[in-house]
Amino acid sequence: MDIISLILFLIIVCFSPGPNNFLASYSGLNFGLKKSLPLIHGVALGWSTVLFLLSGGLAVVFRQYESFQLYLKIISSFFLVYLALKIAMDSNTQYKRIPNQITFIQMYIFQFFNPKGVFIALTAVSTYMHDVKENLNDFFVLNILGLIFSYSSITTWCLFGTSLEKLFINPNYFKIFNYLMSLMLVGCIFLIWLN
Repeated sequence: MDIISLILFLIIVCFSPGPNNFLASYSGLNFGLKKSLPLIHGVALGWSTVLFLLSGGLAVVFRQYESFQLYLKIISSFFLVYLALKIAMDSNTQYKRIPNQITFIQMYIFQFFNPKGVFIALTAVSTYMHDVKENLNDFFVLNILGLIFSYSSITTWCLFGTSLEKLFINPNYFKIFNYLMSLMLVGCIFLIWLN
């Protein structure tokens, strides 16, 4: 396994904008790092579980049944619309008076239906791992690095949102940011269907 290539791949795909990262920025700005920990753990552990299952052999089944990809897109689209509406509605309330509505369970389960995350995991498995029976070492390296970069990226995006709090003196800026994150989530739906 080419570890340097894998690390570069994970940096690019994990830190690039997407539904998880937009939600982390929203949560960081509105609730701070501590209250965003359920979201961070849900994303990192959920995506790592997807990677673990796919690298353990489920990727073969996923490739054989293309209808899974359609179901992923449909479920993911509905969930992203739900979250976008929730964020937009939260923008109408007074800043930081609302509880964090994004839970560990929601984010953990969403990783199984998040097309970007699933396709990243599939690409990682098909590119960097050939057969789990032949090389158990590659299996462990891939999954450990996946967990590390998953936590690193989602935490970084959350801290980015948290750092914006100091810049936003006017409470209306929070609303604008939340609306922007809501629109970006809807934009992710269009990107999902383009692939």
